[in-house]
Amino acid sequence: MSRKLLLEFSTLHMPTDAAYFGSVRFVKHDYGYLLFLGTKINTSRKVDLEPEWLQPFLRLAIIADARFINFDHGGEELASLPTHGRGEPF
Repeated sequence: MSRKLLLEFSTLHMPTDAAYFGSVRFVKHDYGYLLFLGTKINTSRKVDLEPEWLQPFLRLAIIADARFINFDHGGEELASLPTHGRGEPF
């Protein structure tokens, strides 16, 4: 049985509440967005083709071997990653 790791971040890290996710599949939920990475995003070269704001999160997912990223209203805001000055998560 393999595990499927999920990374969670605050929606404050998203540029808008309707951010563009490039070719990454996603679903909107009540408190943000869930991104499905699968094995598609597995190299830096592929990450470079995605929206600039999303690239640091995708690189972290590659390092952690994560298959999902959740941007959630209640998720953790990390000082080492860019935020977009909205003041409140959406």
